[in-house]
Amino acid sequence: MKEVFVFQLSTLGQNILLATAVLVAIVSAIVSIRNHKPNLDKLLIQSIILFLILYFPIFYLWIFGDGMIWPVGFVPGPKSYSENLINHHGFWNTVYFVLQSLSTTFLIYSIIVLVNLTQIVSEVSNSWDKIKLKIPLVNIAFLGIELRKLLYPNTFLKFLVAPWMLLAAFWVYFKFLANPLVEVGVNSYAYLDRYFFQENFQGRVDKTGQRLSQLDISPIGYDYAAIFVMNNMVVAMVTFLAGLSTLGLAIGIRRFVDLPTEISETKPS
Repeated sequence: MKEVFVFQLSTLGQNILLATAVLVAIVSAIVSIRNHKPNLDKLLIQSIILFLILYFPIFYLWIFGDGMIWPVGFVPGPKSYSENLINHHGFWNTVYFVLQSLSTTFLIYSIIVLVNLTQIVSEVSNSWDKIKLKIPLVNIAFLGIELRKLLYPNTFLKFLVAPWMLLAAFWVYFKFLANPLVEVGVNSYAYLDRYFFQENFQGRVDKTGQRLSQLDISPIGYDYAAIFVMNNMVVAMVTFLAGLSTLGLAIGIRRFVDLPTEISETKPS
C-alpha cells in the first residue's frame, strides 16, 4: 500500500465534533450579523477573548510541552489508533479535543464577524470589494488595507495591521497548504528548522517525533513524525499570536472608529 503523509490523529467522532463546531460558528455569526448589529463590535471582542482562553492550553501543550497544564508524556490522538499514543490519558485526550472544538467555534465566528464588521464600518459599497472580503487569502490583504485606513489616527494600531496580515497568511498556509506541499517537494519546515527553531524547539521535535515514529501510524518514520510535530507547533504559535493581534484590532475598531448608528447605538468614550 502506498504510504501517504496523513497522520490519522482524529477519529470519525472527533471529526464530526469539529464539523459541528464550524457549523455552530457559521450559524451563530449569521444570527449575530442579522439580529445584533448594534453590538457586533462588542460580540467580536468577546468571541476573541473566549477563543484565547480556550485555545491557550492547546498553545501551551505544543509550545511549552507537558508537565504543568497537561500530564507528562501526553500527546493527543485517538485511542482506536494507538493506545500508547495517548499514554492512557483518556480524560485529557477528551479535554484536548473538546477545547479544540470549542476554540474552533469562536475562531470561525470571530473571522466571519470581523469580515462583515469591517465591510460595514469601511462603508464598502462596490460589489467587487464585497466579494474580495469573502475570498480566503485575498480578504486578508483587503481587510488589512481597510483596517489600516480605519485605524489611521492611532499609530500603534495602524502598525499592528501588518503583523496581523502576516500572521493570518501564515495561519492559512501552515494550516491547509504546508503539509500537502511536502509531498511535492516543497518543505517549508526545513527552512523554519534551519533559521527559526531554537534548541528547545528542536528538543521537543526530536523527543515527540521519535516517539510517534515508533507507533503504528501511517506513515512510519522520524521525518514525517517530526514534520507533524513542527506543524502543530507552528500552527499553535501563529494561531495564538494572530488571536492576540486580532483582539487589538477589534478593540481599535470599537474605540477609535466612528461607527455608524446602525452598528453602535452609543459610541464608547
